Amino acid sequence: MIGSATKIGEVIEHTLMPITGASSFVDFVDEIEGETVNRYFQKTFSYAPEGLFFTEFKVLSLVELHAIVVAYRNSYIIKVKYTRAGADNTGTLTLNSLSIETTNVTIDNGKEYNDSNFIKFFESTNEEVELWATNVLKKIFLRGALAAYVLRGKNLIELDAGGSFNDDFNDDFDM
Repeated sequence: MIGSATKIGEVIEHTLMPITGASSFVDFVDEIEGETVNRYFQKTFSYAPEGLFFTEFKVLSLVELHAIVVAYRNSYIIKVKYTRAGADNTGTLTLNSLSIETTNVTIDNGKEYNDSNFIKFFESTNEEVELWATNVLKKIFLRGALAAYVLRGKNLIELDAGGSFNDDFNDDFDM
């Protein structure tokens, strides 16, 4: 169980594990108990390529999922908000599970990774390693960890013509 809501307006927030190797976002599947015509969740989501900069929350729908422009080398972290709504303030709404379905590409780990010692300890798409790498990237990317003269994009989605710090970081670490 992810969470439950007993009052109108109550919010369940959930962050999914990083999604890697996606070529497109296809569908979402959720399991909800207690839902009726007058007792339901309003569903919204936000996502961040590489986990750095999240988009504004949008309605969780197939149209919005399909509109995500995917760069398969990125990992995506998705946050969802399920807000209890409707006229019926009785009973409990429970979000038991949620998954995002994607079509995936086979990721070539590259010679560097395949020849490294890292291959002995984890897969290149390991979720925990992705979370660690996102944490490190945030610390390096945000002001303070590197000298101010190192150029950074305002947002990972807006890359300058010559590439960016993020591209170089991802190329160097084959992410």
